[in-house]
Amino acid sequence: MEQHSIRINENGGLYQNGKSFSNEKRLMVVMKYEELLEAVGNDGKVSCSQLASAAHVSKSTASRIFREYHDNDGKISLLSSTGKNTPRGVGIKSLTAGDDMILLLTYYSNPKTTLKTYQITLYQQTGTYVSRSLLSKWFCARFPHKMILCKTNKVPIDKFKQENILCIHEYNLTISLFFGQPWHFKFGDEKALKGENFYNRKAWKDPFTGIVPSTLVQSDFRNTYNIIGFCGIDLSVSPMDFYITGAGEKISAALFMDIIQTSVQKGFLHPGDILILDNAAIHTGQEAEYLSNYLTTYGILLVPLPTRVPELNPIELVWNALTQRLHNSLLQSLQFANDAIVRSADQILAAISHQEIAYYYAHCG
Repeated sequence: MEQHSIRINENGGLYQNGKSFSNEKRLMVVMKYEELLEAVGNDGKVSCSQLASAAHVSKSTASRIFREYHDNDGKISLLSSTGKNTPRGVGIKSLTAGDDMILLLTYYSNPKTTLKTYQITLYQQTGTYVSRSLLSKWFCARFPHKMILCKTNKVPIDKFKQENILCIHEYNLTISLFFGQPWHFKFGDEKALKGENFYNRKAWKDPFTGIVPSTLVQSDFRNTYNIIGFCGIDLSVSPMDFYITGAGEKISAALFMDIIQTSVQKGFLHPGDILILDNAAIHTGQEAEYLSNYLTTYGILLVPLPTRVPELNPIELVWNALTQRLHNSLLQSLQFANDAIVRSADQILAAISHQEIAYYYAHCG
């Protein structure tokens, strides 16, 4: 430990910058807090500043331990080993039933545990060392909904919160009530079309020279075009109902409400339908209650999609198909002007069939 890494906090205590306090130090802070509580009696209160001063720790540390103490009914969780003696590398490729039980117990004891803690706990309890990527795969296989795995080290905290899983069960229960009538389900979402969706430098690069030729585009080519769309498999209406905004025009709750009203007036959304939307701000803001009441007036049920499960929304597959086909069409025609982008997107969405939407529905379960 280098001398310059040791600092003194505002209460005269020593600490090393970037390091957590040891379990002994944390327990000492708890003991000081209990001594102060005993001194002030049952009716008295101890502030975080008083605790920090008595324990010679910073106010932020005292506040953190103070909250943990009260949130866990007078207990604090001891820090896991930093893993100095934990093996390195990819580890083993499979888990036993005993390993599975340890991981489940760790999850249910604290659903917000990090992957690193799972890794260390499993090694300490069973001697089994696995990589974090394998732990991420375990979560995918152990839970019925994989959710998004963009950041594997955030899987337990971000993707499998108990409240999120509860929302999924509630959503499945609601959907099951109408499962025999899938044509009543309509899914909605927004899609931002950016320049990077159309112009891929790698596709245009000369394989011998590595030079990317110049392409003439309009000055606002990099501006974003937004699409608000709805999809369904109801054969009595078109499979897609969509609206493309102008370049740089932002989607607001008021604009979204206008498009909903237009869709109802056109007959795409009609009595008996179930409209499923994600948790975007324009769907859950102040206008959300008005939107729900408006749809209820027309006999349309609004159902929110659970958090972090876009794979349950078929229109996400529509957007993926749109991006790929739009990119290919623009590459073939060598047209990147704004009107070409809007015209191509309009043609692609209009050409999507009920059969393709039905395939996306089946893919999303």
